[in-house]
Amino acid sequence: MKTKIQVALKEALKSKDKVRLETLRAIKSAIQYEEMSKAVDNLKDSEIIAVIRTHQKKLQEELAFAQQANRSELVENLDKELAVVDEFLPVQLNEEQLKTIILNLVHHNPNATLGELMKSLREGYVGQYDGKQASEVAKEILSS
Repeated sequence: MKTKIQVALKEALKSKDKVRLETLRAIKSAIQYEEMSKAVDNLKDSEIIAVIRTHQKKLQEELAFAQQANRSELVENLDKELAVVDEFLPVQLNEEQLKTIILNLVHHNPNATLGELMKSLREGYVGQYDGKQASEVAKEILSS
């Protein structure tokens, strides 16, 4: 994952795509900061995805504020940045897909608790789902 980001950064530098370059530099910087704070040389892909997802949420908050302030130029720029960030995140599972996966997990372990289901989901589908949504679906399935 880190290599993929580095390659994209070099390509953006060559193509002089300023928005893409700045966004990739911000992601790379956030990853390096996380590595320093954890005192490791290389983060796992799941940890890198978490860092990128955090950056994505920050950009989404900025976008919401920019839209409220009617700053169309900033909104356009943030949309472009979010598009770059989305390239490096796995595709999100929708509610039906989550339901199918959780039902399958329950089928294989009928006595599973919510915590066990969430742990299995986290291990098998790193960064591919919204935790809150998955928890709600799992609670719904366990209660029925």
